[in-house]
Amino acid sequence: MDNSSSSRWNASLHLSEWSAEYSKKVLINSVITVLFLLIGIIGNVLVIIVYSFRMKKIMADRYFIPILAGLDLLSVCFAASLNLSRNMLQYTFPGNATCKVLIYMVYVFSYSSLNMLLIIAVHRFQKVCRP
Repeated sequence: MDNSSSSRWNASLHLSEWSAEYSKKVLINSVITVLFLLIGIIGNVLVIIVYSFRMKKIMADRYFIPILAGLDLLSVCFAASLNLSRNMLQYTFPGNATCKVLIYMVYVFSYSSLNMLLIIAVHRFQKVCRP
């Protein structure tokens, strides 16, 4: 074994140890993130099920809600996966492109959800104030 491959192996071993030590320090953050992930998935799936299948009377102002729940579901899944991967693999993250794609998806779905809320607010304002 040459010296360069041995030093690379030692460096990756040290990075793995640092990641393990860091993940122990942020364990409570990871637990809270998993809790929020579970609550977000259960809540948004229930909203999608109730508004899509249980509401028999289709009203013009209710078709935004399942879309908002779907965007929130995607947002919480991407944000939680990004935070958990940062917590568990801080120094050995599986790639630069993976990090960029996850951050991009978090921004896209979070802002889409925010814009959907704005659309709902404007729609309700027009329905109430300008019938």
